[in-house]
Amino acid sequence: MAAAPVKPTVVALLALPEVTAATLYGFYDALSSAGRDWQVLHGREPGAPPFRPLIVSHDGQPLVGANGVRIQADTSFAECPPPDVVCITDLAVMPGQPLGDIYDPAVAWLRQCHAAGAVLASACSGAVLLARTGLLHDLDATSHWAYCETLKREHPRTRWHAERGLVVAVDNPADGRSHFLSLTPDGQALYAEIAPLALATEAELFREFTPEECRQLDSMLRRLEAAAEGR
Repeated sequence: MAAAPVKPTVVALLALPEVTAATLYGFYDALSSAGRDWQVLHGREPGAPPFRPLIVSHDGQPLVGANGVRIQADTSFAECPPPDVVCITDLAVMPGQPLGDIYDPAVAWLRQCHAAGAVLASACSGAVLLARTGLLHDLDATSHWAYCETLKREHPRTRWHAERGLVVAVDNPADGRSHFLSLTPDGQALYAEIAPLALATEAELFREFTPEECRQLDSMLRRLEAAAEGR
């Protein structure tokens, strides 16, 4: 008897006038490629998609996002299938910018999804909207460092931690035009958790290769990299 197909995780990506298209569609593409692109690149059949991303707006109609980019919604708040996860990918507003009541319908929908069992998540400045749900009270949370001070003032019942980000940018003292990127302690902890898994996957992929074949592949990749940089 064949196993029943696994139901994909429905991830609702919130489309709002201040959402940047690059971030929104970046999430959409990353979720859509899971279980497919890696397999195809290695000559395998793609598996069943583990995620079903949906771009959700208030009324399901196209809207203009940040920087004047047109965003096509898949569905509306009212017609969206029950999501397993709802994510606010970002919100291109200035720290401390008054939002008024324009996002009240989105806040109400987020609360409704959470009450129905959905996991709510935000990335970067998306925490500005997630905090308005009141669901972060008495919890630890993080956001882009530039927003954390304002969030602390506006939502004092949440414990905000700017340092909880995974990557931090530090000024380059030798060149004011550039920055150094480094992992925060939480980023280092995540790397320590993921790195062994990545190395194990690499070992599995190269299990059938001889040491000489691995050296040849490494040499060819280095030549390709040098040729690309020399163009």
